[in-house]
Amino acid sequence: MSLSGGEKQRIAILSAIAADTQLVIMDEPTSGLDYHHMKQVAYCVNMLRNQHKQVFIITHDPELISLCCDGTFELAQGTIKNIMIFNK
Repeated sequence: MSLSGGEKQRIAILSAIAADTQLVIMDEPTSGLDYHHMKQVAYCVNMLRNQHKQVFIITHDPELISLCCDGTFELAQGTIKNIMIFNK
């Protein structure tokens, strides 16, 4: 109970790594985090990707997207809009 919100988020991400699942879905994993801790989350996401896991991130954080995502799509009123694929 004494962990901060950011610490709880990082524990959840590390739990996903330890669970060894093929698909990880994250909903706003950097919510409330400063830049340093956001970069730690991006590092963990990239660790999952390097282990050939599929990672689906729901976020409003463009910095996180730039550090660890292959592409984006926007949902608006239940419709997919603005699909973007990045060359990495």
